[in-house]
Amino acid sequence: MFNIFLISLVLVTAYGFFSLRQLQLLKYPIINLLAYIELPFITRIENITFTIFLFTNLASAVMFCFASVQALRRVIPHARPKLLEFIVVCLAYGTAFLPNILRKSELWLRNAYFIEIGLSFAAPVFLLLLLWRQRHRKRRLHS
Repeated sequence: MFNIFLISLVLVTAYGFFSLRQLQLLKYPIINLLAYIELPFITRIENITFTIFLFTNLASAVMFCFASVQALRRVIPHARPKLLEFIVVCLAYGTAFLPNILRKSELWLRNAYFIEIGLSFAAPVFLLLLLWRQRHRKRRLHS
């Protein structure tokens, strides 16, 4: 019951503060509403939250770069390790500048998920076809 009252209060406040057109255009209107509140402790909490968010993203980026370098070392064993690391870091840094707004990055992620789903279904089928072709060639050679 308390949750319903709290959500209703926030909704009425948001409708009173923003117009209908603004609410339709804004992705997160409540966060924009909180930007107008100027309390010193909220600013400090926001800075701490942003710092924690930044460090978790940095740790994730480092882990993904490490995993991609390790995978590339297995795929290309004769390549120089420093060159692979440099290429992976440059690609990660370059792709970070592609999306300018949140909606664009969500579109990029959605497209990446669709590509990943397609590859996860197509790769086993492709490998089974290659295996079948290899067996078929061995039978021809032994016949």
